[in-house]
Parts: sequence; C-alpha cells; structure tokens
Amino acid sequence: MIKKFKYTLNLEDYLGNSPRINGFKKLKQAGLPIPEPIFVINQSAFIEYKKNGLTNNILKELETIHRIMRVKNSKKGIVVRRAYVVPGIESPPGPRSSSFKDFQILILEIKKIFDFAIKNKFDIKGSEISAFIHPHINPKIPLGGGCVTGEGHNGEIGILIEAIYGNDEGVQSFPHDDYILDLKLNRFIGKTIHYKNQCLSAVNQFEYKTIYIPRKLRNVQVFPDNIILKIARHYRKFNKIYGPHRLEFDVLKTGIFYIEATEYAKKETSQPSIQFSGKIVRVRTLEDINKIKITNRIIFVDPKVIKTRNMDLLTHLACTLPEGKVILYPGSVSTAHASIIFREMGHTIVYIGSEIFNDGEEAVVQIKDGELVARHQFLV
Repeated sequence: MIKKFKYTLNLEDYLGNSPRINGFKKLKQAGLPIPEPIFVINQSAFIEYKKNGLTNNILKELETIHRIMRVKNSKKGIVVRRAYVVPGIESPPGPRSSSFKDFQILILEIKKIFDFAIKNKFDIKGSEISAFIHPHINPKIPLGGGCVTGEGHNGEIGILIEAIYGNDEGVQSFPHDDYILDLKLNRFIGKTIHYKNQCLSAVNQFEYKTIYIPRKLRNVQVFPDNIILKIARHYRKFNKIYGPHRLEFDVLKTGIFYIEATEYAKKETSQPSIQFSGKIVRVRTLEDINKIKITNRIIFVDPKVIKTRNMDLLTHLACTLPEGKVILYPGSVSTAHASIIFREMGHTIVYIGSEIFNDGEEAVVQIKDGELVARHQFLV
C-alpha cells in the first residue's frame, strides 16, 4: 500500500461523500470481490488543478500509484472513473475511459474528468470533485456482465439479475436476459431469455463499441445457473448489511467482480396513469438540441446516445432545457441510471424500453409508474 499522500488515497483512507467510491468501500466491507487496488485522486488534487494545473507534486503521486497498478496487474489495463458530488444532482454523469496502460493517458483522463466538472459548473459550494482508478474489467464473449437489484420484475418480489454478453453496461442499451430469484431462498422464480444480437465491448483506451454476438449464442442463456445463484447469494449478503442497492458486475474466467454499488429505492406505491401530447424532438447530437423550442415538450433520447455512452451530450441536454420537459429515455428504471440527471434538473423521465419515436412525430404518450404504457400517434 502507498503511504498517505496529499492528492491520492488508498480506498480505505477515503472519507469523502462520493456514492461511487463509498459503494466500493461497502462492497469490500461486505466481502464481495472487487477489482483491486483502488486509488482515489481526491478533492485537494482538483483544487490545486484549478489553480495551477497538474503540478509536479500531483504528477509524482500519480506516477507512484500508476507504478503500483502496473506491477500488481501487469496484464490488465487501468480505468479512470469520475467521482462527482454536486449539491442538487444525485448522480452527475461525465466522461469515461476504457482501458489503458500508459501513464500519459492516465494524466489525460484525469484532466478530462476535472475539465468536464469545470465546464459544466459542477464545482460549486459544497461539491466534491474527485476521481478514482482501478484495474479495468472487460469480459469478452461468451462472458459478460450486468446488474442486480432487489426490486423484482413484472410484479414478482425478489432479486432481479439482468445480464448481457460483453461489458455490463450493455444492459442499458441492448436486449438482455432477466433472471428473477426469491429474495430469501436461493431458487429461481422465473427467467426471460431474450434474443441478443449485439453487445458492448471496450476496443481501446477511449472507446466502447457495439459488436455482434455469434449466432449460436443469441438465444442462449448468458450465464449458467450456478453463476446466477452465486450472484444472488452475494446480493443477499450485501442487502442484509446495507439494504436495497443496485450492484453492477462483470464475470471473467477468474470469477465475478463487482464494479459499482448504488442505493436503489424500491417503488412502494403505484402512481396514477398520466399522459402528455405534442410534437417529439429526437436528439442524437448537440445540433439536435438547438432544434428544441419552448413549445416542444417531449424529447426522445436516441438509443445511439446511450449505446455510445455519450454522457457529455446527456449532461448538456439536461442542463440546457428549461424545466418541465418529458424525456423519453431508452431502457428501464433498473438499467437506465444515467437518466437521473433529467429528473434532478426538473424534467419527467419516461422509460420506454426499446420503443422508437421519430423526429417531428405528433403523439400522445401515456405513462404509469414512470414507464410507457401506451402511445397513440395523431392522425394528420
């Protein structure tokens, strides 16, 4: 372990408020496997960066942790992840890296995270702008990843495990498997094995790419039952200590690794059905945002924005729109966690699964419990 420095910390020495970093601390304390070592680039580094850039003192500490990472995980790359705490925004999105080994790229990735926070005015009173690094976990087909919650599925109370080949974030963008297990007993309640022809995979240090799944695997259950049951046991253990959370996981040949733990509030009451009507604006690029007028109430986030993990566009859209828009967002409440920023900026999120809306389409959208239940196109 490294000695205590001013700008970088071991995971266990972190005492800040970042849910992302504290989620790793919870996972470790619960005894669940995580990628290690994990180092934090703390708020002091950000404050110094704003004043003087990445100074020699910061760079020396970064060189130390980079060297430790490379020695302990010579065959794995490194990933840098944002850790923003911003008053009024529960889960600020931001830039993301894939997998790299070179020290110069580490510097660029940290600068990118810090610059994004400055550009989007996240560095306000009470905020905490930091980052953390750990070995990159990137399962390749036929392995994969996903997420697990205690929500249940389609009215069933229990553990919901959603899985896809390739990177775990693919469950936010592509058809995937749903495995539902009893919350107390280690047995299945049900399974839904969807047809899966695409998934997400890291192709270099900056990019995740959509790749095609081999035909022989498209209708096959992603994980064997013993892996699913093991993930469910892990979730029960974690849930007993910390309560309902959403855990993200990846499965490698060396085992299961958990790479995120965030609090997940279960819906207790059913909300009434409501509906909105109007002309829809489909957003794919920054240029599309400029087409949105005050009279356009319904905004459709194109699935490609999610598949390419364009968090910069999502943040700009959420922060640019006047309050009160209806955001049609691909995926479901359990997978589309990057959407939270829209709610926090005063908009209504509607999770639409794989439904597609066209630019300029005039429609009535009916919503119940935050999800699309009906859609009627105006006759013209």
